Amino acid sequence: MPISQSYQGQLLDYRQEVLAQKSSPSIRFKKLRGLYENYSLDAEDLAVMEYGTSLIAAERNYDGLKGACKTEHQSLKQLQRNLDERTLAIEQQLYLGLPDDLKEMEKVINEQESILVDQQKINQLEEELLEKMRRIDIDHGKKLAIIEQSSANKTIPQKKAREDFDLNIDAEELKIAKKIRILSLLPIVFIPILVDLLAEKFGIQKNAESHFIFNHYTFFISFLIIEFFFASRIRSNIGDQLSKKSCGLLVSELEIAWAENDNQIKQLEKTYGASLKEVKDWLDVPKEEVIK
Repeated sequence: MPISQSYQGQLLDYRQEVLAQKSSPSIRFKKLRGLYENYSLDAEDLAVMEYGTSLIAAERNYDGLKGACKTEHQSLKQLQRNLDERTLAIEQQLYLGLPDDLKEMEKVINEQESILVDQQKINQLEEELLEKMRRIDIDHGKKLAIIEQSSANKTIPQKKAREDFDLNIDAEELKIAKKIRILSLLPIVFIPILVDLLAEKFGIQKNAESHFIFNHYTFFISFLIIEFFFASRIRSNIGDQLSKKSCGLLVSELEIAWAENDNQIKQLEKTYGASLKEVKDWLDVPKEEVIK
């Protein structure tokens, strides 16, 4: 699978191959939309990274707490085994009969009482441990619910950002189209007027009283020449300059957003020691197989 080009490379190509070269507004805006499409994919990657790393952090914390509970449970089991050994020793001693010595009998009674107290303590610790584990499970479930809700809430702003960008592009295209029509009138109309005035001044064009068109035939001839042979080039040059400036500003704004998006992904990768690919792969497997 080929490695996708970095966003810096895509923006550089756009500047060198689209902005730096003469091009029409439609092509520039079309390719700019394509760039934003790729940026949107990276924005989705950031959302996946934030979602995945949040789950990883929650799972790691959950596993850590469960591991501590397991260690505590093992300690309680060892205490219970020690207590069972003490109980067995007393039972064996009593099986042989009560000692005749009062002091020895008192020791046996005290040991029985001590065993009873210790058993109650162990039972209490086990109940507390079970309650602790129950609270850990509940808290973990709440955290997962918050993560899921947070991930779902980010979908709407991303969709709105895409809609806003499309509306902005549409507005810029419309604005440039209007400017092209207005600015192109200056040379297309005023040059024939200037030619007409010069023709009259130097006597090339003579006034005729019968028809207005014959009074300004140089205007109409020069107008038709410019319209048929130069108007398209004039509009193209104006569109080229206007769209270059407009798209240049838009691509600079996109570059800032894209760089910030990329930096956030890299920061998450560094913080959690997991690449974007690893996080995506992890999201496709059961969550208990969390990256260690």
